[in-house]
Amino acid sequence: MPPVKLFLSVRDRAQCTRECLDGLIRSTAGQADIFVFDNHSGSEFDELFDFYRQLLDDGKIAHLACNRFTGSLEMYWSKNYAWAQFLALVSILPPEQRQYLAMVDNDVNVRRNDWLRASIAVLESESAQRHNVAVVSPYDGPPDPSSNPDMFHNLAVDKFGGRTCEIRDAVCSRVWVASWNFWIQWEPPAWKQVERNGKPDRMPTDWYYWTRMQRTGRRFAVLRPRLIADPPHPWPSARMGNAIGEDA
Repeated sequence: MPPVKLFLSVRDRAQCTRECLDGLIRSTAGQADIFVFDNHSGSEFDELFDFYRQLLDDGKIAHLACNRFTGSLEMYWSKNYAWAQFLALVSILPPEQRQYLAMVDNDVNVRRNDWLRASIAVLESESAQRHNVAVVSPYDGPPDPSSNPDMFHNLAVDKFGGRTCEIRDAVCSRVWVASWNFWIQWEPPAWKQVERNGKPDRMPTDWYYWTRMQRTGRRFAVLRPRLIADPPHPWPSARMGNAIGEDA
């Protein structure tokens, strides 16, 4: 089995999901097993489920979980719930089958088929050790240093195995690639409602990891030019619709 396991978080946005999965399947064939987690899609679920089932039948995805939440579950941030499921599933695999994990949101568009190979090459480069890089993002887009300069900072630019990368201390988590050992050093982020800044909130997946990385001096490498981008058309945001923060 491939040494990479890829987590895809989905909620609605059928067009985005189809295009994202098509790109992921095309670009990671033979390199990664794709685990799809549908987190309570609404009116588009039937369309999406037919699509998922065909991909399963064709052997193009390795795993499908369709989470249906109720009020009794106290669900607040479904991506974190699904991520914890994914880590538990992958943990039982032999180490050689989970050397790297990729965390991907469904609102991205694969531009270059070499994004996964390039990300791993960066992680395995001497420059990654020199700059203490633990996570690679082949995606870049808002929020980023141009849109949120107070939170996102370019610390340096360097070559990593022949690839140009910007080194940052915070990056949005639409596409992250890191080793298994990186992910398991902390408990998964909470999926129940938490309190932040004195008010009820979700636990942002990216904020959870980058604050822990900042405490230990770990860094992100963002590939330039970006190999994964935003969808080429407008897409609705369940997060904004539910008043729980911007996409990130």
